[in-house]
Amino acid sequence: MRNIQGSSIIEENWAIKHIGRPPKKILDFGSGPKAQFAKQLAQKGFEVFCLDQRPCEIEEKIPNLTYIQGDILLIWNKIKITFDVILNISTIEHVGLEGRYNSRNVPDGDLEAMKLLGELLSDGGVHILSVPVGIDAVIAPFHRVYGENRLPKLLKNWDVKKEQYWIKDSNNEWILSSKDIALKEIPTGPERPH
Repeated sequence: MRNIQGSSIIEENWAIKHIGRPPKKILDFGSGPKAQFAKQLAQKGFEVFCLDQRPCEIEEKIPNLTYIQGDILLIWNKIKITFDVILNISTIEHVGLEGRYNSRNVPDGDLEAMKLLGELLSDGGVHILSVPVGIDAVIAPFHRVYGENRLPKLLKNWDVKKEQYWIKDSNNEWILSSKDIALKEIPTGPERPH
C-alpha cells in the first residue's frame, strides 16, 4: 500500500536548495519538539526560530536557536520580528484539525495560518511550503490533502516562484510528477477521506 512516509528528505533537500546562505532569520513553522532540521540550520549559522504547539524537547543548548511553543492562530501577533525565510514543511495541513499536535478545531485554520505567515515574512523573503497533494480531502485528525479546490485557496495572495510535485509509484518510491498528475492522486492515510 502506498503512503506518504519518507517525504522529509525530499522536502528538506528542497529547502536547503532555496534557503540561501547565512546570515538569515528563519522561522521553522511546525519544527517538531526535537527541532532536528532547525538545529542543523542553526549550526550552519542561521538564526532559527522554531514554532510548534508541542513542548520543546531540545536537549542541547544551541546558539542561534529559539523555541516558541504555541498555536500560530493565537500567538502570531506576539512574534515581534519578521523572517527572511519561513519553512512550512509538512505543517500547514495539520492546522485546525483537532486531535493531533494539540490542535483546536478550526475548519479553515490552514488558510488563516497562511495569511498570518505572510505577515511574518520580510519583504523579499522566501516561504518554503510542502503539503500533501492529490484529490482534495481531509483525513482527520491526521492531515488535509490539497487538490484542485483547496490548493488555490491555500496559495491565495502568494506569488509562487518555483514548484515541484512528487508522487509515490507502484513500488512505494517517490518520483517527480507533473502538477496535473499529482493533483489527481487518490489520498492515502489511516482513515478514509471525507
